[in-house]
Amino acid sequence: MRLRICVVLAALASAAGCAAGSVATSNTPSSARALVPKSAAASAGPVSDSKKMVSPVVASSPAGAAQPQIFVTVAQLLNATDGAIVVKDCPAQGSCAFRVDVTADGGATWRRGQDFVVADSSDNGPPSMEDPIIGLTMVSASEMFAYGSSVWHTTDAGATWVQLSGAPAVDAMVSSNGDVWASVACSDLSDCATSIEVISTGRLVPLRYQPGGLVGAIVRQGPNAYAVLRDAGGVGALAVSHNDGTSWQLRPLPQKYCTYSLGPGLTITTTGVLYVVCTMGVAAGSEPKDLYTSGNGAIGWQHEASLETYGYADGIIAASPSILWRYGARAAIFGSTDAGKTWHAELDDKVGDTAGPSTQGFAASGTTALAFAYGLPPGPPSPTFTGPWTINEYRTTDAGASWQTRPLQP
Repeated sequence: MRLRICVVLAALASAAGCAAGSVATSNTPSSARALVPKSAAASAGPVSDSKKMVSPVVASSPAGAAQPQIFVTVAQLLNATDGAIVVKDCPAQGSCAFRVDVTADGGATWRRGQDFVVADSSDNGPPSMEDPIIGLTMVSASEMFAYGSSVWHTTDAGATWVQLSGAPAVDAMVSSNGDVWASVACSDLSDCATSIEVISTGRLVPLRYQPGGLVGAIVRQGPNAYAVLRDAGGVGALAVSHNDGTSWQLRPLPQKYCTYSLGPGLTITTTGVLYVVCTMGVAAGSEPKDLYTSGNGAIGWQHEASLETYGYADGIIAASPSILWRYGARAAIFGSTDAGKTWHAELDDKVGDTAGPSTQGFAASGTTALAFAYGLPPGPPSPTFTGPWTINEYRTTDAGASWQTRPLQP
């Protein structure tokens, strides 16, 4: 069994699923067929993300419909203009393919990328943690890594991809200070020799000095790294390094069971302020949440706010030192323009329990933010509607003061 971490963007709406910020166990990810020649694969020499998505809770799901359907499973903005999305493209017949589309204008337009992985035949339908590609990390506008049961690298903005030979399954990846770290997908350390590996000369190699536990969430800013560790009893700690992982110190999290999710919502600003969303569990669409901050490397914590209990908006992004966003399943998008002291709901008529669809992907940088979700068909809900569903992109360039809607067609 491998432990797959539901982080960034979503969760199952049902209690039996993997709610955002909760832990789900699964078998080895679905096998995938590469769309690059084997010879090419064999020659393979900052914001965060992972994501179990949900289908609409109104009308019928497109999963079983003989209609083409696309899903935006991951989104990232490197800055206010350069960004990328992972697209799961499912034809009416046959297997779903994965590609990465890129933008150079903050999501106003997208350039279609090249399909590079095809899902197993059992993995046709809405996104899940069983997908062969579950995350994306941008190093620059042209260099990116896509990861999941395999790891892929592009240096031409997704036009071509090369598979990293011998790479383990990866749950999370982060780029900072000139290198890329990967969190290895393990249920416990006995399953893996290391918990963090570093990309070096086209391969993943163990970080020389490990933080000493099973890693959930991880964020980096310059030479500073913060990795959430959790023991079998659910009690966790924060491993802190100020020298690119050369040495680590364990520091307490603000709540004893803050690692209920094995990686609570975690983000860091460009000024080094650390934010963590602590939750104590979920039930029937409810999730008590508290926001804590630390400006001294997690030596001490300040309780910033008690957050809403409805919905699972425990994913968090610091778009700037003062602008923050939260997102998750069964929840609206929440924005803050005062460094997390107060929060306001955004797009609550488009996503969340009230509107129906859950957010599939979310990204933010500066005053720009992008959210992706199913667009509801016109008129009252129809049990006979079989798709295809339109995926809407909701875009703001003024920190949520206004939003534009752009349909992404199947």
